[in-house]
Amino acid sequence: MVISFKSLSARYLRGFTHEIVDGNYGLHSHDDIELVWHSAGRGVDIKSDKSEQPFEPGALVIHGAGCRHGQRNSETGVDACLHLQVSQECADYFGELYYVPCIEDQVIAHELRSLTSNHRQELPQAINDVRLEALLLHILELDGEASAHRFDDLESKLNEAQRYIRTHFQEISGLGEVAGHIALSEDYFRHQFKERFDIAPMEFIVQCRLEHAQQLLQHTSLGQQAIAEQSGFSNIRYFNTRFSYYMGMTPGQFRKSQP
Repeated sequence: MVISFKSLSARYLRGFTHEIVDGNYGLHSHDDIELVWHSAGRGVDIKSDKSEQPFEPGALVIHGAGCRHGQRNSETGVDACLHLQVSQECADYFGELYYVPCIEDQVIAHELRSLTSNHRQELPQAINDVRLEALLLHILELDGEASAHRFDDLESKLNEAQRYIRTHFQEISGLGEVAGHIALSEDYFRHQFKERFDIAPMEFIVQCRLEHAQQLLQHTSLGQQAIAEQSGFSNIRYFNTRFSYYMGMTPGQFRKSQP
């Protein structure tokens, strides 16, 4: 499988390699995209929402420009780092964090070592740019072979998120709780859930709460305040507003309309 873009342009900015000892490296960000190849060592990459992506030796991660990230190593290793700029389409594809479990291709490994060598001979910008573009295309092509598996994994996570919402809609405090449950960033989860189910996750939570409220209105004599609370709404005014918007009638009118 080959992943293609209408335009893929890349600009090489800098490259370096450094040893990472056991310990924590706090959240930080860069103005440019950062590619990190964990050529040795184990640990977790930490995203801005504090969710974690475990890595083994050989894993590669690309952090989006301006995206806060950190790292915690459980085993001393070596990171090869590239700072770069790419076309917007490519940047959107990488997103906040793009992860490749292991780089085993020796051509990619050689180029990563070369472009991140601390003592390499400086080459003209144009040559480094071309080499970088070829490297990215090679990574994307290689990783594309596993894209179907990643899609299945994402699909299962989104299905689990839907199940979690249906089960816990009454007490869910926010989207971050659901995203954290399936180990995705909140922004990525929000976008992917809408793509998968054609409804925003927050709207789906409200929908589940309203369906529960309808059942209580139909089959119990509970007052509207109690129904709002038991359905997960923070206050009765918001409950009445959302119910009227979705049902075209107030909760009281709905109850009266039931046989």
